[in-house]
Amino acid sequence: MSVRNFPKAQDSIDLLNLLKEIGINFYQNGDELRILNSFPECEVKTDDVVELFAGEGGTTIRFVLPLLSLGNNEYHVKFSGRMLERPMDELYQTLSTLGAQITKTSEGVKVKGPIDLKLTAFIDCDKSSQFASAFELLKMKSDHHIEYHNLNHSLKYVEMTRDLVDYFREQKTY
Repeated sequence: MSVRNFPKAQDSIDLLNLLKEIGINFYQNGDELRILNSFPECEVKTDDVVELFAGEGGTTIRFVLPLLSLGNNEYHVKFSGRMLERPMDELYQTLSTLGAQITKTSEGVKVKGPIDLKLTAFIDCDKSSQFASAFELLKMKSDHHIEYHNLNHSLKYVEMTRDLVDYFREQKTY
């Protein structure tokens, strides 16, 4: 799978660094980024807490927490800036309901999976539609059932995420 014209914004750089830390390998050729493996298959088992820096990108953090919850290791995802003040409890609650161990810290959150994608994910999207998009992205791994509550705003972003997942299932380059 590859992405052309990959953005060079700080949030994108932080995301790539975080994904490399959890074992995802990339090949870059100019503006094309090729993803060479997949998580959690690439996860290297450790008894130590894996420290990850996610920056202050809300999209990055909200999308990566469900991904990390597919793994077996315990990850301490550290936020910076105002991200520590942004709403996350609904996402934590959904991950907990699916079997993840979630612990808020003064620097971010610790997450340990794996979650059970055979269970229905009930997601309250009142504070952010990104919670819905995060679980839509997991459909790259599993066709799990999701029930959204209070998805009253930003529905177009969720639809865009669904379209992207469908596209990647059929195409290998975006």
